[in-house]
Amino acid sequence: MQDSSPDKFAKEYARLKEEAGQKISAMSSNNPKIFTMYHKYESLEDVEQNLEEGHFSISLSGYLLRGLFQPKMGKKLYVMLSGGGRIGEKQHQDPVYSRWSYASLLNGSLLNIEDPMYVKHPTLMTAWFYGTREHWLLEDVVALIRAVCRHLSLGIVDVVFYSSSSGGTAALSAAALIDGALAIAVNPQIRLTHWFHYPNFLETLGIDLDEKDPFHRNEISRLIRESSSRFVIVYNVESYDDAEKQ
Repeated sequence: MQDSSPDKFAKEYARLKEEAGQKISAMSSNNPKIFTMYHKYESLEDVEQNLEEGHFSISLSGYLLRGLFQPKMGKKLYVMLSGGGRIGEKQHQDPVYSRWSYASLLNGSLLNIEDPMYVKHPTLMTAWFYGTREHWLLEDVVALIRAVCRHLSLGIVDVVFYSSSSGGTAALSAAALIDGALAIAVNPQIRLTHWFHYPNFLETLGIDLDEKDPFHRNEISRLIRESSSRFVIVYNVESYDDAEKQ
């Protein structure tokens, strides 16, 4: 008779988790020198024509967008958008690129983009690449992604967004804007005013997300329904703030 006790399953789960972690660690990129490769681009045309491997920056609509580009043979562009902010001016001197080490695991190039809202507003805790009342920052992000696609001779159908939390929210919205992409979002905020950092957002920017917005930025479900992109949304059911509130 086979042993189906909870202890056996727990031990097997722990073994598989450790084995998977070791494999991912061995395969993942571990190239910190990539951060010493810096390029400043003057325009989207500059990106399209001269994009190179490494850390880069470009100013668009008054925001400093910082990114990390790791080219790789393959008919895909993976885009990872950053999540929550780090409080304080000093915390923003160096950019943070979530999952940049995934590059060697992917069958295509990897583009990381940091949310520039945190550089402009260091006390923000969650920003969703929002922008201002009159300007949606994600439109600049999408324009940058289109320029990278042109550089790589890829179509929008080859773009895969993968991000979590507020970066996942931005990934869903960006995919809705760009039409034809795939967005995979882990624990994204769908109901922005229900997120526990929303009072900080309201206090810092003075933008009430319950008010009518011309871009429908607080109507993620609507953006998804009206888009021809594809969406995968994953929630951790054990997280109250994510699964229950969102």
